[in-house]
Amino acid sequence: MSKTTACPLDCFDACEIEYKNFALKGKSSGHTQGFLCPHMNHFGEYDRITKPRYKGISISMQEALSKLKELLDTNDKSETLLYRGSGNFGLMQEVTDHFFAQVGATLTNGSLCDGAGEAGIIKGRGSNKNMPLSEIAKSEVIIFWGRNPHTTSSHLLPLVKNKTIIVIDPIKTEIAQMADIHLQIKPHTDLYLAMILTRFLHINSSCDYEYLEKYANEYEDFYELTQTIRIKSMLENMGVTLGQVGTILAHIENKRVAFVCGVGIQKYKDGADILRAIDAIVVTLGLFGKEGCGVAYLGDSKEGITTPFITEAKRVSKVNTKFNEFKTLFIQGANPLEQMPNAQRAYNAMKHIQNVIYFGLYENVTSQRADLVIPAKTFLEKNDIRTSYGHNAMIEMPKLQESEIGISEYDLTSFLCKEYKIQLKPEQEYIEHFKSFSHKSDDGSLIVSAREDLPYKNGFDTDDNMFVFLEEIEIDRSINKIVLTKNRDKQRKKSKELYLITPKSTTSLNSQFKREAFVYIHSDLGYNEGESIVVSSSVGSVTLVVKHKDTLRLDTLLIYSGTKGVNNLTSSEISWEGDSAVYQEEKVTIQAKKERVQRGEIMNIEELDKKYLLQTYGRDNVEFVSGTNATLTDSSGKKYIDFTSGIGVVSVGHANKRVNRAICEQISNITHISNLYNIAPQAKAAEAVAKASGYDMACFFGNSGAEANEGAIKIARKHGERDGEIKRYKIITLKHSFHGRTITTVKATGQEAMHNYFGPFPDGFVYAENIEAIEALLDDHTAAVMIELIQGEGGVEPQDKAQVQALERLLKLQNIPLIVDEVQTGGYRTGEFTASQLYGITPEIITLAKGIGGGVPVGIVMTSLKNVLSAGDHGSTFGGNYLSSTAVCSVVEILNELKQSGTLEKISLYFNQALEKFYEDHQEQFTAKVGIGMMCGLRVKDTKTLSSIIVNAKESGAMVLKAGRDTLRFLPPLTITKEEIDEGFKALYSAMSRV
Repeated sequence: MSKTTACPLDCFDACEIEYKNFALKGKSSGHTQGFLCPHMNHFGEYDRITKPRYKGISISMQEALSKLKELLDTNDKSETLLYRGSGNFGLMQEVTDHFFAQVGATLTNGSLCDGAGEAGIIKGRGSNKNMPLSEIAKSEVIIFWGRNPHTTSSHLLPLVKNKTIIVIDPIKTEIAQMADIHLQIKPHTDLYLAMILTRFLHINSSCDYEYLEKYANEYEDFYELTQTIRIKSMLENMGVTLGQVGTILAHIENKRVAFVCGVGIQKYKDGADILRAIDAIVVTLGLFGKEGCGVAYLGDSKEGITTPFITEAKRVSKVNTKFNEFKTLFIQGANPLEQMPNAQRAYNAMKHIQNVIYFGLYENVTSQRADLVIPAKTFLEKNDIRTSYGHNAMIEMPKLQESEIGISEYDLTSFLCKEYKIQLKPEQEYIEHFKSFSHKSDDGSLIVSAREDLPYKNGFDTDDNMFVFLEEIEIDRSINKIVLTKNRDKQRKKSKELYLITPKSTTSLNSQFKREAFVYIHSDLGYNEGESIVVSSSVGSVTLVVKHKDTLRLDTLLIYSGTKGVNNLTSSEISWEGDSAVYQEEKVTIQAKKERVQRGEIMNIEELDKKYLLQTYGRDNVEFVSGTNATLTDSSGKKYIDFTSGIGVVSVGHANKRVNRAICEQISNITHISNLYNIAPQAKAAEAVAKASGYDMACFFGNSGAEANEGAIKIARKHGERDGEIKRYKIITLKHSFHGRTITTVKATGQEAMHNYFGPFPDGFVYAENIEAIEALLDDHTAAVMIELIQGEGGVEPQDKAQVQALERLLKLQNIPLIVDEVQTGGYRTGEFTASQLYGITPEIITLAKGIGGGVPVGIVMTSLKNVLSAGDHGSTFGGNYLSSTAVCSVVEILNELKQSGTLEKISLYFNQALEKFYEDHQEQFTAKVGIGMMCGLRVKDTKTLSSIIVNAKESGAMVLKAGRDTLRFLPPLTITKEEIDEGFKALYSAMSRV
């Protein structure tokens, strides 16, 4: 049986949801009409915070609550700030205000979103009552003014069928493309257009004078104010003709008209005036209080409802909060370090706060900065109730799912109120209090009782029921027509200011979910699609990748509001009315990123590489700028599936949030001391590695695989000196082995081509043709045998298991240590934590590196010969410092979870099945599939084709490697998804079609 709840997200629609068998579906009846946005359709796929932590260390929820009390008691409560967002829109979210207000903490006021527009509406009408959806459905004409319903309110779309659609927007949005009329006005000219429309209503005698006399008797004064605008020059500047104005007036006169306004039109200092001017058009036509007519903006979601919580407190602006004035900061459901304007200012201010507490669902920049992190419950795991600013429904949100993760806002507040002896009623009493302001409609749903079906039917909510017109405006003299050249070279020499537009994205919501990484500009501005450019304003800059959008005006630049870094550009100034953020007040300039001037020379990345780096790599000139799991994005915006993981290094994927978070938390405290002191994460990393391997071994931490192998050789040779009078120094390795690039490990490598140029080398290394040939080389000088169980650089060649086990038995009889180089195979690459476990052997020494650090340089020697080395025998300045060992702890934890959950086995099977099919489909090019687990290869028949396969694969969007002379090598991240595997092999099939 399905149950009903509501979407918790802060958007217009406030959808009703049917929940059944852990699946979410839009309620078929009512305003939701059976479908949900992408955020809700994929709600369970977004990683959430699962464990509380303090200073980067996981703790229990009880420990987290105790630590919260301790931190709140650190300073006077007047030095504590509650910064609460609207990430969850339920009415019960305000319960935390109840606690913090009563202990004397400071709260916030103002809005990061819609405050200026609401302030203007209230100034004119006396209240902010929204136009119900039922009335929009009755309209004949809908004017979408700065609103793109395909993105922000898709449930409006069924209501626009068979209606006249007029769009006023600087962008040719989806709704604009289907509109009858689209005015592509210059940004920040909405106020003037609205006043010009009202002026022409008077000129054409199209006003409803009877209505004006009754409900807006100061209309003549406002008409005089509209005459201060010079029509011809202003229309020319905004890009609108008199003919277009006339056409709009002809469509709206004597019609039922709904003005559906978006948030973007009021993201300016005078945002309140803009909404008042739009309201004035509707008033002049006499449309308020009539069926199918009115203004739909963001209504007051709490209209007609009084709060049961005590929330009177000192408050500061949410827009430009001076964080450095507080010693303790409690952040609830917000990400101020990315959502606030002038984000760098916020970041610098927050540095000075003694205690930062983050309470929310998702990891972000703010949670990574926090000292104490407390995970919240999802909307399915707690009781709540919500209203909307898009319609008049009140929707219950009962607890539908049990979870051990997180704590609800009420339960957290209940704990605090009990600790501080503050009265708090049972949760259900509060929910019943909210429900008491509603009644049941004919279909059984709840409707807020105090709200009118036809708002302002009997006049406005001002003192005299009269609409209050604007009395004065400040004309922006900087609004001048910008003519942009199509000549790229000339354009780049000139620093043209562009209007910044920051609309909502279809994939992200504020700074949540799948965020954009691009800047959208018109192609005539002269920058290539895929080019990295620097966008700058007076407060900061951000580097983004260009995407062309020729539906933009030439004087505008678009960055979606969830894009990382966009708020480096935005001002922390506040609107004149409404205490609202003004995200589109700043003009911006753009400059190509790759052009750098130094000593008079223009150099791009490739030139810098060649001039300042030793040319020891045969580089492919591609610059990757971001990565997510197994997907890489280059500086042109092109995406690739990475089947290499940085030669086996990025085992848990690119930009793994858990690893990044652990590293960021650690480096915010301490990065490095020296190994002369205890390093807690190093000890924990050693424990994690030893336990995962199952061997009774101790660890030494270095910085690379080569260092690990050097350490292994030193241990073996000292062990040989201790064992009798005959000095054992000889190390036997295999001819096709690879053990590193230091002088010693180059010599340990059995490939003869590696021994050129760098001699004389350390002696004592002997090479066997294969495993079976080792026995004949053993003698009284043999200190150890060093092998790779799968030779990576040697062609992804696994050793025979029976031969390896026989070798181990032989060596143990002669007390000769076996060193297994698992630099590439370690960390579950072959299915077990070490390949040694897979082979059923117990070496005396194992070396690890690559994937064990997830991208952070690390090398580890594990050995059961724990007492061979003494203090001073071996060391490393950087090895095992706080940074690298913290990364190891996080990576091993993730890998253990993959193994224990069965996910690793499933994804390895899926990958190998895909590789097997690919091999079978191309047997004319390949002779064999080799390797184990997620360390695989395909032998090519013709070595001449290997390079072309790799090049073609990259062009098609897949990254693969070469091993030996004849092997195409695959080392994908162990966290790779089925979708990424499918996409990668799709690219490989395309590549092979061109070989």
